[in-house]
Amino acid sequence: MPKIKTKKIKKKIYRFCEILAQRTFVSFLVLFFIILFISGIIFYIYGYLIVNQEVEIQTKQIQINDELYNQFLEYYIQRKDVFNSTDIKEYDNPFKF
Repeated sequence: MPKIKTKKIKKKIYRFCEILAQRTFVSFLVLFFIILFISGIIFYIYGYLIVNQEVEIQTKQIQINDELYNQFLEYYIQRKDVFNSTDIKEYDNPFKF
């Protein structure tokens, strides 16, 4: 496996940055148009195409399991009775000596 020469890569990156710095305005314009192009593509894909597509609405009728619903009602009534029965019962005051 050949060894990667990092010094050469660093030199080339440094030289590239130096060229960009010498031609700042041109670099700015090139980067600006690249960013504008990429953002235009993103807007087209996620904004324009989605708005113009027809949405298919699938309706599904709700079905209730009567047996399960009746079990729930029975359980709910039992819980309600237990809750209401606590008002009638009197408890001793644990802090009274």
